[in-house]
Amino acid sequence: MGNCMHRALLFVTTLILFIVQPIAGYTDEVCSIANLSDSYVLAASWQPGFCKGHADKQECKAMDKYQYAGSNFTLHGLWPNKTSCGKTYGFCDRTVVAEPAEPGHFCDLPTLNWSDSTKEYVQKYMPSVQHGTCLERHEWWKHGTCSGYSVDEYFTISVSLLDQLNSTEFADFIRSNIGKVVARNQLYAAFDQSFGYNARKRLTLSCQGRKGALYLQEIQMQLPSPIDPNVTLAEMLQTGKEAKNTGNCGDTFTISEVQNNSLVN
Repeated sequence: MGNCMHRALLFVTTLILFIVQPIAGYTDEVCSIANLSDSYVLAASWQPGFCKGHADKQECKAMDKYQYAGSNFTLHGLWPNKTSCGKTYGFCDRTVVAEPAEPGHFCDLPTLNWSDSTKEYVQKYMPSVQHGTCLERHEWWKHGTCSGYSVDEYFTISVSLLDQLNSTEFADFIRSNIGKVVARNQLYAAFDQSFGYNARKRLTLSCQGRKGALYLQEIQMQLPSPIDPNVTLAEMLQTGKEAKNTGNCGDTFTISEVQNNSLVN
């Protein structure tokens, strides 16, 4: 009786492993197939805050308060996501790039097959393109390849969304508080004013600490999938998934400024 029970348990265990292993393999495969996203994130950097912790980057060394990046959000990326994959959905052209480059080595990735006009257009909104630190390569190979768009389409759509962000009263609120400490609730109110009731629920704030203070370095906005270029950012911020967390900025934080090519506040 004992031997029969043992053999039965062994058979069931083997059967489960036989079934689960292909499923696991299938899940891994799905996480690198384009056009399977169920949400997007638009990540917009506040460059003066970002450069607080990355002063060695060329785009930070060259930063000037009169440049676009000194008073506007810049493009970090537009990320298609798939809930079942967690943070592993990406690299959907694995015949070319199958894994990320080490930070600081994005220029080791293949160059992008985009038009000169698109590259020139994106430079204003993505300082790394202008200054040759190659963030755009990382963003394309990890995220853009999963969007189903061409390189030109992907970055054109990304910049269009960013441009809409920078044309709002919310962006004016940020500009009017450059160099000042703001309350999270003040920022939320300005965000809802621009993007509609409870748009804040689709917003994550990222800060970094320096000398005991917090500095805004990025905002991330949850958007629906697929991205329809004919739908406004405000409309998307009413239908995207709610953010899983509000970020690490605390109740108050500083909107950094740039002065005479050196970061202050």
